[in-house]
Amino acid sequence: MDDAEQKKQEKAYAKVVMKVWKDPAFKATLMSDPNATLAREGVSMPKGTKVKVVENSVDVFHFVLPYRPTDELSDEALEKVAAGLTLRGISPPMGSW
Repeated sequence: MDDAEQKKQEKAYAKVVMKVWKDPAFKATLMSDPNATLAREGVSMPKGTKVKVVENSVDVFHFVLPYRPTDELSDEALEKVAAGLTLRGISPPMGSW
């Protein structure tokens, strides 16, 4: 994914989060049918990817581990992959740091 597409996806993701915070009905739709809802909102997922939506709360923080690459990677290559990860949407509740 090139930088322009990455930025487009990040904007679409941010819009989904804002819409969830403002619209309980939209949140319910996202929770019940995330793949179709995200697609309608412009967030693309690879074909065959099943999306599971979870929500952090004041008392619960979901630490999401990225999938492990299937190819053997050197330590240097693994560092490059990890450096490209973003932590958007997974920070602990406000005031806990």
